[in-house]
Amino acid sequence: MSLVFIVTLNGIYLQRLVSPHLDKCVIKGTKYCAQSVLTGSAIAGSISIVTWYSIVVLSLSKDMDYHFISFILTYLCNFDCNNYCI
Repeated sequence: MSLVFIVTLNGIYLQRLVSPHLDKCVIKGTKYCAQSVLTGSAIAGSISIVTWYSIVVLSLSKDMDYHFISFILTYLCNFDCNNYCI
């Protein structure tokens, strides 16, 4: 359920804040947008991709007794094995 919440908040952020700025760049015909707009869209897009991928993996692995906590620990383990892995 928390992943759905993250996707929802991220979608609101993209729709209300990032998309209007990108639309202004396109309407003006400028070649480049502000760095903050590009950074915000890149981060929000990355969060969206990772979260949707996580939802798909967790939904396909229901029969394998693989829970959200296990998924997050595995995800964190890939970044820093010394702090999260046993």
